Parts: sequence; C-alpha cells; structure tokens
Amino acid sequence: MDTTSDCRLIQFRKQKKLFLIAEAMFHVKQTVMQE
Repeated sequence: MDTTSDCRLIQFRKQKKLFLIAEAMFHVKQTVMQE
C-alpha cells in the first residue's frame, strides 16, 4: 500500500469538492444577477 498516492488521492478529492462548491456558488451568483 503506497501511502503517498493515498494522501494525494485524498487531497485531489478535497480539491475537486471545493471546485464543485465554487462552481455552484458562481452559478447561483449569475442567476441572481440575471433576475
């Protein structure tokens, strides 16, 4: 079991989660501005 790749995978998942949240917030801001 390679622990370094495991840590990298966890960090990648965290970054992906943060990116998805940021993207969702951006879409919400755009829809609010359009109305």
